[in-house]
Amino acid sequence: MPRIAVISDIHGNLEALQAVFKSIEADHVDITVHLGDLVGYNADPRECVQLLKAKGAVSVLGNHDLAILEPKMAKCFNVLAHAAITYSQQQLTAS
Repeated sequence: MPRIAVISDIHGNLEALQAVFKSIEADHVDITVHLGDLVGYNADPRECVQLLKAKGAVSVLGNHDLAILEPKMAKCFNVLAHAAITYSQQQLTAS
């Protein structure tokens, strides 16, 4: 039976994501599933996206991830969350 890790709400925190993947590798996990909100709040959205892709994680969009693609989704966000989406948009490319 495959070992599955379920992660979520990274919000651009690269150091935390690196620590989680270190633990995942130590536990010999076969599949990593990310339940959304990879971006927002913290400084490294681009690096978090790159790391998640490099690890081959299966991922779904969280509301912060969706707000990058559909800015109108951030209208109901608080001031800090909205600013984090703007910052993340500036850090990310279409690819």
